[in-house]
Amino acid sequence: MPMLALDFGTSNSAAALAHPGGIWRVPIDGRDTLPTAVFFPADGGAMRIGEAAARALAAGDEGRYMRALKSVLGQPLLHESRLIAGRRRTLAEVVTAFLLTLREAAERATGQRFTGVLSGRPVHFHDDPARDAQAEADLRACYQAAGFSEIAFLPEPEAAALACHQTGHGLGLVVDIGGGTSDFTLFRRDGDRPAILASHGLRLGARISTRRSRLPTRCRFLVWAGNSGARWAQPCCRCRVPCMSIWRPGRASPFFTRPNRAGRQR
Repeated sequence: MPMLALDFGTSNSAAALAHPGGIWRVPIDGRDTLPTAVFFPADGGAMRIGEAAARALAAGDEGRYMRALKSVLGQPLLHESRLIAGRRRTLAEVVTAFLLTLREAAERATGQRFTGVLSGRPVHFHDDPARDAQAEADLRACYQAAGFSEIAFLPEPEAAALACHQTGHGLGLVVDIGGGTSDFTLFRRDGDRPAILASHGLRLGARISTRRSRLPTRCRFLVWAGNSGARWAQPCCRCRVPCMSIWRPGRASPFFTRPNRAGRQR
């Protein structure tokens, strides 16, 4: 049975399938890549992912928008339940739902069933070895809950080195600056297949460095103005991932208290 390759990234995700002629990028929602984002409508409607989630956010639809779910792997917070769109669920369940949606979309696009997955992962999810191991165990459990029985991991910069089609001899360096981590792989090319010499990674990426340069999350409030009027959008201080609830002014927030004019919660 074929194995699906998945890149579950902090910012974007993608799926691919190996075949005799090479690698085929599996289109998900009509695109080769999609934002690693979900949106849960406040009325309990079906979860939206990727561009559909971003469109719901831009339109000011009421509900919960979440991104960068990968950043909570390896943390106890992943397994704490919270009220999302009228139902209590954990972030692990949200990650599982996202991965399940990717698997089902890949199966529709290819007409094949996938029970095996080769997943990219950063060289280190966390600097602490115990938390790093827990993060991989958490992701493995999410893949299992999403219906995969054969699960393998490959560090993302090593995957990039193996995918490099250059020929010749000498040393090469892969630098992968992601949304949550920065990863590096040194390899030697001697023939058709590169030899991996060393890999290293840091829990520092574009999303984390940008977030640290801003005000604390609890100080940021946004207001949407669209065709149907303004929307309050308040980041979630507890989730530690980019997470917003959107609702109409004059209505009680389904998740939070509404900020007053001074920008503080009542």
